[in-house]
Amino acid sequence: INAAINIERKGILELQAAGLVVSAHGGQRKSVTQTVAV
Repeated sequence: INAAINIERKGILELQAAGLVVSAHGGQRKSVTQTVAV
């Protein structure tokens, strides 16, 4: 169970990091990233 939680958290962090990168490039896909994050 703990492993699954760690994987989920890692995935969320990766999504957040991707969102930051996209925002740095103009945020063209920011809304898409937010939708996936939700």
